[in-house]
Amino acid sequence: MSAFRNLILLGVFVFMGYSFVNTKPSSNSSIEPSVETNTSKFDEPQQPIPNSGVIAYDYLDGVAPFTIRTRNDGTHFYIKIVEISSSRVVGVYFVRAGESVELQVPLGNYELKYASGQNRYGESFLFGPSKSYSKADTSFNFYDDGYQVSGYTIELFQQVNGNLHTSGISHSQF
Repeated sequence: MSAFRNLILLGVFVFMGYSFVNTKPSSNSSIEPSVETNTSKFDEPQQPIPNSGVIAYDYLDGVAPFTIRTRNDGTHFYIKIVEISSSRVVGVYFVRAGESVELQVPLGNYELKYASGQNRYGESFLFGPSKSYSKADTSFNFYDDGYQVSGYTIELFQQVNGNLHTSGISHSQF
């Protein structure tokens, strides 16, 4: 299974003024995602891969743009956006390999966690025994300065000189 060492944060899009702010690329990271590999006694049936989009959300006022892109390498993503101040999951999303989702999230400071894998085994087992759990090392601050609303576009695949580093996390941290 390929490791997602360096993902790329394409930049902060500033809407209303339509300007683009580049983020500074950083050096390669050596942090591996946490991979669950206990295959003994796993006999759950595979489930169909759902369409990309919203699974659940807990907000009314999504105004900040957030785009998540993936590569067509067979790896799908189950993503959680978590409010840092309260640890409340504000949104859960699924992104198929090779697809993108364009979201409107509430203003605030969030962390991004995700499980990834190739085969789906439902909501309880996600991607089965070979899934990996990761967390972006960067927080995402969506704000409105009175003139513009900030937003982000991220690409969830390994890239040379990628500037969004991730850390592997355990199932309990997910």
